[in-house]
Amino acid sequence: MSTRLYDDLLEEAANKLDLLRKKVRNLARTLRTEEIVEKWNEEKIDDKEEIEIEYYKDVTGVDGGNYSISTLAFELYIVKAYGIRITVNNENKYSIKEERKLIDIDLMIPPVQSEDRENVYRDIMEIKNMVYGLKNSDITLADGSVESLITRPTHLKLDILDKSPPLPCKDLSAFLNDNVFLETPLAVKKEIERLEETDYNIGEKEQNYIIGLEVGEKLYSFLSLIEILLENPEKKLLFLTKTGRTNKVFKKPLPDQYVLSLHTTSPGYLLETGEIQPLSSIGVPKYCGLREKTRKIGVLRGFIRLEPFSPVYRIEILGEMESLEKENPKRLLKETLLKLSPLSTNGYPHPLYLAHQRAHIEKRAAQIIVEALGFEGELTGRESLERI
Repeated sequence: MSTRLYDDLLEEAANKLDLLRKKVRNLARTLRTEEIVEKWNEEKIDDKEEIEIEYYKDVTGVDGGNYSISTLAFELYIVKAYGIRITVNNENKYSIKEERKLIDIDLMIPPVQSEDRENVYRDIMEIKNMVYGLKNSDITLADGSVESLITRPTHLKLDILDKSPPLPCKDLSAFLNDNVFLETPLAVKKEIERLEETDYNIGEKEQNYIIGLEVGEKLYSFLSLIEILLENPEKKLLFLTKTGRTNKVFKKPLPDQYVLSLHTTSPGYLLETGEIQPLSSIGVPKYCGLREKTRKIGVLRGFIRLEPFSPVYRIEILGEMESLEKENPKRLLKETLLKLSPLSTNGYPHPLYLAHQRAHIEKRAAQIIVEALGFEGELTGRESLERI
């Protein structure tokens, strides 16, 4: 009798079925639906009686993606980010005004910290598209969270620049500050390619310098974003998280976002803490004065559902601190909900949906690129396993 390679897993799973089910049931028992519904601020999305709303007329949604194929010698990566700008007419019908794309396809040689570095590349492109949105639209929407943007990827956080900066801040600024910086997917590529051309035997010192430059470009891009918010107090940047893990509201083992999605169905909103907190409170580095500037940027966090029975999203509203502090937090979250609802498809803002579609990278597209380059036969180190 032949044995399937996964039979051991099925056997172990069968032994633990009752235990695993019990754990999930026990989690559910910790929740009281009445308590959750009581906190949730149900909202009729067509309610215009309580507050007068000036709806968004020009909106940019930003999202990005990356994909890579590894060999022993190098990593082929594809990174792209889109900023989809839409305009809305008086009948609440939208049209796409502009699609702004930033794309880079290249080889990482050697493939050191490749996954984290590719995430940094995607962050850079997304931030540059956010800057574009803030400059041109009434509101800019971004997928994810500002906290993740600052504290991830784990091994290449922005705060590594406080410990080992590649250049003094003024030199980095001079290196990156040109007219095409925000139009260029990765401005530091010029320096990386110069190093590769002059000396292909890049050692650990040079490699650390290159990685420092890459993280430095991310910080410099983020600094540009912060400066626009400070110069334009009326502007706001919204982050929407689909898979949040915070549990500050209900203080249960389950994330608040899951609890609200499971126990409420109506459009509505809920403040996470009700406090507007300085952005500097989430591990922002001092390098190039970023921490000092982010003390003047406020963040309001909460949860919203835009359509009945659709998912609940965690939302972060960023803006100039003094301007945000003049707002009533509950009213601001309610207004944001009512303004986004007409722009949503199945409960998700349509500009973000379009940006997600454009930024998605199909596996087949990557394979076509590999075939066009003639890289199918490159050594991967897995050849012996693939022959079995």
